[in-house]
Amino acid sequence: MSEDSTTPDLAELFRGGLDAANRRDLDAVLALFAPGATWEVMLLDRKLADATAIRGFLEDWIDTFKDWGVVVEEVLTVGDAVTLGVIRQTGQARGGSGIVGATVAIVALWLDGQILRAINFTDIGDARTAAEHLAGA
Repeated sequence: MSEDSTTPDLAELFRGGLDAANRRDLDAVLALFAPGATWEVMLLDRKLADATAIRGFLEDWIDTFKDWGVVVEEVLTVGDAVTLGVIRQTGQARGGSGIVGATVAIVALWLDGQILRAINFTDIGDARTAAEHLAGA
């Protein structure tokens, strides 16, 4: 008889966070982050050091666009505690008429079902390397 796993499915948690972001449910997104978690946004050379900074960044980013959203292209669990998510963001810049989009990767280090550290990358290859490094592979 097999036992049910009590280990959270990190890829599923990651996807749930993106679904929450698409709904603009930032409380649900932030619930994924451990107290004291950090988020590094490489393109902007910013390190967000707590939940208040992460929330503020997300609010500002999402509000930059009309009809902002993300589409998941890939989510992988690397090792036991790292996820790599490749997402496509799209939206129409406020005051603009064209749709803009960008593919980014988010590497997250998890502990007990919460993110300790997240890093955004614009280069998917760099993200894969970082995920393997964090996982100790």
